[in-house]
Formats: sequence, structure tokens, C-alpha cells
Amino acid sequence: MQMLLRHNNCVIMMFTFLEINTFVVFTNMVKYRKELSTDTKEAIISLYNSGIKQSEISRRLSIPKTTISDILKRFKQRGSVENKSRNGTPRKLTDRDTRGLVRLVRDNRKKSMNEITNVFNQVSTSSVSKRTVQRKLYSEGYHRRVIRKRIRIREANRKNRLAWCRTNQRRTVDSYWKRVIFSDESKVDIGLSHRVFVWRKVGESYLPCCLRTPPRQRSVR
Repeated sequence: MQMLLRHNNCVIMMFTFLEINTFVVFTNMVKYRKELSTDTKEAIISLYNSGIKQSEISRRLSIPKTTISDILKRFKQRGSVENKSRNGTPRKLTDRDTRGLVRLVRDNRKKSMNEITNVFNQVSTSSVSKRTVQRKLYSEGYHRRVIRKRIRIREANRKNRLAWCRTNQRRTVDSYWKRVIFSDESKVDIGLSHRVFVWRKVGESYLPCCLRTPPRQRSVR
């Protein structure tokens, strides 16, 4: 909607956003409902043909009157209550299925895609392929990544190391660190692969459930 105001030979155009605001409010008020079954639609037609008013049909079936009116209008135009063919394939996973899939991954972060799919199909009412599960997890931000390793350190040693770092954090290279040599021991396995993958989102790399603590190596004397 637009209005023109004339003042001192000047034309000022003002736009009102009544229509836009009305559309936004209407959109927020819309509630998504499940599609009515064919039997329910046929029951509506049968009740209407028997002389029952739309308001009474709405009350009996607990269906909005606007929905009753749309079904009757469609039946009068096409002679059928079936929906027209739609483009594309309907979603196989509902919002509830998606939430269940995410909970499953959070509780089993180290399971493979095949294992996740098998467990999900066992507990869910809908059976989906591995590719469908993968696409849904990717859309939710979950990807399989190599798990990060964390060194096993006792609580007492953590406090000692932190205290040592705070004590020496202001020492310079010339005055101290160039006279220090760091040495460490590590075990290397050649030809063995211990790569472990975990399901995680961005920013979850160092969560306890997304970390792997290598076993402590004991020296043999």
C-alpha cells in the first residue's frame, strides 16, 4: 500500500508496511497439520451429502471448518478427494525422527554409518537407507572426524605442571630457555593403524566424549 502526499509543490511517497506485517502475522499463526487420510475425507463428503452442516461436521470430527470447506470445494471441482500429484519425493524423516537420530549419534559417537543406520531402523517406525541417514546428519552439522588424542595426566600432575608453567612463563630465551633441553619418550608402532573416528560438530573437538586417551605406557625393567 502506498500513499502520495503533496506539500509545497513536492510529492512525498510514503510506504506503509501494513500488508507485509499482516502477512508475517498470518504466517506465524499458521500451524502445520498432518494430511487427512482418504477415509476421513470420504467421511466428510458422506456427512455433507446426508444434510449435515459444515460447522457440525467440524465439531464432530474436530477438524477446522476451513479444512472442511476446502475438501468440499475440491470434491465439487474434481469429483475426488485425492490430492494432485506433487513434484519431488516427500521427506522420509519427520522432525521427531531427526531428533531421535541426533540423540542416537550423541550416545554412540564412535559407531560407523552402517551401525547407526541399523540401530535407527530398529527403533524407528520408518526404514531409511544409509545415504538418507548420512544426508540428515550432515544437514544437522554432524560429520565423522578422526578422534583427537589426549594425554593421560593424573590430577596431581596437572596441578604441578600448571604451577610450573606459571612460575616460568616470564623467563626469556636468552636468560634461561636457551640453556634448557627438553627430552621425552614415545612409543611408535610401524605398520599399525589405530585411527578412530567419531561423530561430532564444529566446536566439539575437545569434548570428553570426542577425545581418546591413549593407554599409559609402562617401562619394562
